[in-house]
Amino acid sequence: MANRRMFSKTIIDSDDFLDMPVSARLLYYDLGMRADDDGFVNPKRVMRITGVAGDDLKILLSKKYVLNFENKVLVIRDWKINNWIRAERHTPTIYQEYLKKLKTSDVKRYVLTSGDDDVRQVVRQKGRQGVTPSIGKVSIGKVSINKKQSKIAEIEKVFEIFYKTINPTISYGNKTNREAVSFLIKKFGLEKTIRLTKYSCSVQSEKYAPVITTPYQLKKKLAELRIYTDRQKDNKIQSL
Repeated sequence: MANRRMFSKTIIDSDDFLDMPVSARLLYYDLGMRADDDGFVNPKRVMRITGVAGDDLKILLSKKYVLNFENKVLVIRDWKINNWIRAERHTPTIYQEYLKKLKTSDVKRYVLTSGDDDVRQVVRQKGRQGVTPSIGKVSIGKVSINKKQSKIAEIEKVFEIFYKTINPTISYGNKTNREAVSFLIKKFGLEKTIRLTKYSCSVQSEKYAPVITTPYQLKKKLAELRIYTDRQKDNKIQSL
């Protein structure tokens, strides 16, 4: 019988954890559910199964909720806080060479031993070569991480409007909708995109209003929405 996977409320109820996008938190849960008894997991396999975006993994890496080994496997940093497995039921990880590079802190967190931190080695090596440090396709440069996190936060604001007003099933994991929001923000700016989104959702119960329940539909039906607005002589939206 497989060991049950648990998550400590100390971790998942923390402000730092809750500040992450919902999709990044869900990826954390998926990684934890599929990790072995020592907390190691293949991220690429999990991401293929769940269909999440690379940005979510990048956030977990930047916040160190997971630690990277040679771009091959991750370990859940707080595995021993989340889980306690009896010795007789414990199945040792196959990644023994990576396990040897970890120590457990006083608060039961995995810590990469000094000199064996693969991520820092990659940064140092590529920094000498004048190449932007990265993990696979995921940049770990602080500036790049901050910019992408900011973009993710902007996109989520638009998703949240759809979720709360018209479409409670909408998912940030949908690439088509994420790209549509990015297009709208690039075209109109965040503030105007938010006003546009709120307006399109508010008129869904009105006769002749174009059906718009997703960012992709909003992008495709901008012309229809403009025509509807002109007909209604509505001043809620300007300069589309």
